Amino acid sequence: MFGPIVYDGVYRLSKNTPGKHGDNLSPLFTQLGVKLTDGEGNLSPQAYKLRILFSRDNIKRIKIADMIHNTRSLNALSDKGVKKKIDDAENFYIPLGKYVAPEMVKELIHNIESYKKSEDYKKRFVKINL
Repeated sequence: MFGPIVYDGVYRLSKNTPGKHGDNLSPLFTQLGVKLTDGEGNLSPQAYKLRILFSRDNIKRIKIADMIHNTRSLNALSDKGVKKKIDDAENFYIPLGKYVAPEMVKELIHNIESYKKSEDYKKRFVKINL
């Protein structure tokens, strides 16, 4: 309905499916030491990041924008969710964003740094040794 370009973008940004060629691609991921799917048949986080990494730059920018949006409300996530978002941002999306969206990634960095200075972060993650 929307054409192959939009279809491809939606597919690449969808985490829940390895796609119609998943069975054929699985051995390639295995050679790279990456599991294609998790135990439930969904795309593994590592495979998803590879999918994003090898996408067109406009798809990468959409994902950076999504991460910017997601990091605006870190206080609404579980501790595990916060740690995962921050880790993903700092170790994957910020370095990627510096390459494909240098102006956009500034907001992502700001969101992470601001949250780490917040009372919510301090209360949840900073241990005070007396």
